[in-house]
Amino acid sequence: MLRSLSCSMLVFAVVAGCGNSGPAVVPVEGRLTLDGNSLANKSLMFTPIESTPGQGAGGMSDAEGKFTLKAMVPGATKEYEGVIPGRYRVTVFEPLLSGDVAAAETDGEPAAALAPDMSRRKSEISAIYRTEQSPLIVDVPESGGEVVVELKSNPSS
Repeated sequence: MLRSLSCSMLVFAVVAGCGNSGPAVVPVEGRLTLDGNSLANKSLMFTPIESTPGQGAGGMSDAEGKFTLKAMVPGATKEYEGVIPGRYRVTVFEPLLSGDVAAAETDGEPAAALAPDMSRRKSEISAIYRTEQSPLIVDVPESGGEVVVELKSNPSS
């Protein structure tokens, strides 16, 4: 009996110690602009540089250019809103699928699947912002907060 109780307590202690509270992230919201105007429906990737730990974070700008970052955690079973404080290189790119796929009209019948428009469109984003050499650097403070990611149509000027 005592042996069974000891084994049960040991198993409980091991299982209780296996909890993962996730990375120590801080909430970060922001605004994406191009030449001072809101830039809608773009994907952002925050890649850690220098000694910043973690895998980075990503987000998508809404119709008003606003975004919320979500930490990338390998093997995670839930989303972690925010990012680990530190320095990040930001890349901005067109999403693979546009959000403007309209639903088909039906009279209560199942709708046919609609394929998104995969035609090549000219990107609003200069190529330099879409590469690992992006000049966009953002420092996320220990308290998190708001960041503005400002792009220029002609980044060399």
